[in-house]
Amino acid sequence: MLRRSSGYVFGLGLLALLFSCGAPSEPVQQPPSEDLLTHRAGLDDHGDTEATATPISGSEGVITGTFEVEEDVDVFALSTLPDHYYSFSCLRVGWTDCPGFVQGVSGQWFWRSNGAPIFFFKATGTGPIPIVMYAAGSAGTYTLEVQDLGLDDHGDSAASATPSTPSSTPIQGAIESPIDRDVFSFTAQAGHVYQFLCDAVPSQAAWYLEFRDPAGTLLDKAWLGMDVTSVTAAEISSPGTYTITVSPEVDALRSGTYSCRLEDIGSDDHGDTIAAATPVTPASPALNVAGRMDTRQDVDVFSFSAQAGHTYRATLKPGTFAGPTRLQLKNASGTVLDSQQTVFLQRTATVNETWFLEVQTDITSTTLGTYSLDFVDFGVDDHGNTIALATPITPGSITSGFHQNSSDLDFFTFSATADTLYRVACITCTVEIRTATGTVSRFATGSNPTWYNFEAPATGPLYIRTSSSGGTYTVELQETGHDDFGDTTATAEPLTLGVSKTGNMEIIFDKDVFSIPLTGGQAYTLSLNNGNRFIATLFAPDGTTVPRNITGNFTAPATGTYFVQVTSNVTATQFPTGFYFLQIQ
Repeated sequence: MLRRSSGYVFGLGLLALLFSCGAPSEPVQQPPSEDLLTHRAGLDDHGDTEATATPISGSEGVITGTFEVEEDVDVFALSTLPDHYYSFSCLRVGWTDCPGFVQGVSGQWFWRSNGAPIFFFKATGTGPIPIVMYAAGSAGTYTLEVQDLGLDDHGDSAASATPSTPSSTPIQGAIESPIDRDVFSFTAQAGHVYQFLCDAVPSQAAWYLEFRDPAGTLLDKAWLGMDVTSVTAAEISSPGTYTITVSPEVDALRSGTYSCRLEDIGSDDHGDTIAAATPVTPASPALNVAGRMDTRQDVDVFSFSAQAGHTYRATLKPGTFAGPTRLQLKNASGTVLDSQQTVFLQRTATVNETWFLEVQTDITSTTLGTYSLDFVDFGVDDHGNTIALATPITPGSITSGFHQNSSDLDFFTFSATADTLYRVACITCTVEIRTATGTVSRFATGSNPTWYNFEAPATGPLYIRTSSSGGTYTVELQETGHDDFGDTTATAEPLTLGVSKTGNMEIIFDKDVFSIPLTGGQAYTLSLNNGNRFIATLFAPDGTTVPRNITGNFTAPATGTYFVQVTSNVTATQFPTGFYFLQIQ
């Protein structure tokens, strides 16, 4: 906001009154000094009274004057044109304020970016209007400028408003000065929605649109500025004469032209309350319903019968209305079931009841207009969301599913055989392999699709959990073979001293366990080819690890059954699987 400095003083005890733009008091008369007498004898460049004022019209440009003595007063007589806006500014070296005022008019001072004040006013007649410049106790030069900003093209109040009718024909106008406001009036019908739409204005403009009822109550307000097509709108409850005002931002130096139009778009397309809701029937594929956000206070309400166990989703697709949007779901008693400031809302019904979907915007919206809504009934969940409700499948099968949203988890189950290898692929979803109490390690291979490889840890049910951000998917389960050797000491494969055994790491999480009797104090050598890809760990009868040198040599610490465990040497850069050869001699 533009404000004056606290040191704004003109002298002669008058300037506080003068800058309030009211009629000035008469200056206190002092005995003339010798300099003033000389000044009055003919050295003054401009007259000191209205009778001797210098006439101006507002087309002269910058005028230079001189305060010859410290008591000097220069008066100018401005000839005006009725209903024209004018600006007055003046400068004096070393001053931060204008040493003058326009007498007898109402207007407003503004502070320009260079720190100089400027006064705007509207002429009501032809003048002349006195402009008084005061030396205020200091001789010196000054400049002043008065500009005719043009005729006010539209009235400034409801009484002087320009009558308008709804039409596609543009309404042209101009904000001639920062104190200008253009008012338009029209006769409105009850139950109709009216919109006043304006094209983007020049970059220097920052204006407001105000929609008022016959009593002057503000119904809607919109900002009109650079690169913004704006609209103010209201739904009429009572017939009468309504007004639209185009006005600058308070205390902003803004002027320029604009182009708007007044439209009657008829009655509201959808009711604003539960009682007036538009009935719809969600479907699959989606039911598409057209809508229109008519005002910033508009609420479009839709109703439908929700069935227990069914999941419903409403998605708003912007047209000329770009939001912001709030979707709110209520039941028949008005209880809010869900509310999201987003373009979609989804919920699963737990009981049979009627639901009401509200489409709302707010006062921050810069757009109004069309949109569409997709209503989808996904039906009941196709697959259970828990292990207890898992859908049975078998290896070799391909099963389709649908995730209603990111929270929908679908479970499948199959009967697994211990030490059997499986893989599962899910198109457009991710999977997790589970037992009844935990997860099963899996290894991903390939792409489009990605296969998740795993080994059944025991005979019994295994579970596949799928998830995604929502949508259709397919799950394929395959049995890929059997683990060649057991993974535990209980299922260990016997080794014969001096005889090589061929094994296969089918997946990176595979473990092959072998057993062999050894004699305490005897030296042996353990050999494993592909030693950089696979790891062999030797365990003594008591379960402790037996150390070996770099060539695989070791001494058995005691007589008994020893166990060798072969695993993949998984690193950040390698995930080895395949064949190996193992021998103890």
